[in-house]
Amino acid sequence: MIHLSPLEKVGLEFSDTTLRFIRLKKQRELFLPLDFAEIAIPQGCVRDGKITNRTVFTKFLIEVKKSHAISSAYIALPSSSMRIVSGLIDAVTGVATASAIRQLLETKTSLTMKDLVSAKRLVLHTKKGRFIQLMAASTAVTQEFLTCFTKAGITPLSFEHQAQAQSAAILSQEDVRPIMMVRIDEHQTTLSIVIQGSVVDTTTLDEGSVSTTIHATGQHSLSLVTAINNYYIQWHNTKAYNGIFETVKLVYLTGVGAAIEGYADFMSATLKLPVVEANTWTNCFSFETVIPKLTKVESLRYATVVGLALGTGTMSVLPHAHKKQLKRKKILRKLTIILFSFFTGLVVGLLVAVVLFITKLLPVITPVIHRIAAWL
Repeated sequence: MIHLSPLEKVGLEFSDTTLRFIRLKKQRELFLPLDFAEIAIPQGCVRDGKITNRTVFTKFLIEVKKSHAISSAYIALPSSSMRIVSGLIDAVTGVATASAIRQLLETKTSLTMKDLVSAKRLVLHTKKGRFIQLMAASTAVTQEFLTCFTKAGITPLSFEHQAQAQSAAILSQEDVRPIMMVRIDEHQTTLSIVIQGSVVDTTTLDEGSVSTTIHATGQHSLSLVTAINNYYIQWHNTKAYNGIFETVKLVYLTGVGAAIEGYADFMSATLKLPVVEANTWTNCFSFETVIPKLTKVESLRYATVVGLALGTGTMSVLPHAHKKQLKRKKILRKLTIILFSFFTGLVVGLLVAVVLFITKLLPVITPVIHRIAAWL
């Protein structure tokens, strides 16, 4: 069963080496962090985004569950184990939607439909057709993660992509501008193009915050920014998207690299684009009303899990059988609440009726009781 309060939600992500989570509690219109942590994963049980030692990983998750009382969570799988793809479904050609989606998935993921689980979202209608976002992962990989979490007593409410969850935290619902998201971790950088709030393309660079500065001179290295610029140019030069999207004119910087002093300004000057340090709490609260437990520098590492805890898990690649099970539990929980409310109301109504009935009878019964007492 899912024991998590509807007012509290947990977001959880992990890499080969680190698990990170946050618990948010809703108070009126605010979402406040109650508990958060970064925990080292035992060496060798996760490699390249896949579980290599199920026993050790499950044991680790059991300890996490006990230490932080996590019974269910919205989960981002390692980016190396998931793919985000996107493309046009051209209405003019008359190709059936299912066939067009199948072609996109099999072409861009190198997996067959029987070997993958996917989720889709319509990004926008264009003059060339519908542009959709697709998330996909290997059925075998997702089932392995599901088995480990379930055995550990943690119910996965979703399996999502890190980049999409991150954008859910940083971008407000009103912000539908085309933007580029740059997440700089210690040893790698993830780049994402976001259209209408949906991540439509993403790539990973094997450079991170460790290599952003030339230690001998203290100056920032051009290598990473050059790679980011090349990605930006490549995206906008994709012929299939000519005339469909506006040019990306804003970059959000997050991850540990965003905390490097002066790096956002350095990127902006080099890319000739505005580069903004991301705010993890955009959709949680205002700094005018809340001072969070996490510092600004620390919060930059938690953007993905905050986005997970805020979301609904709709873009999820959970195995279909588990999705159905969660849906049944949700319906059963709602039905239980309705029945409990009905019977509680019925009992209270009966008690009120009895009290009112007795109150009406008192004027008649009282003299009789006094006569009987006097006679005795």
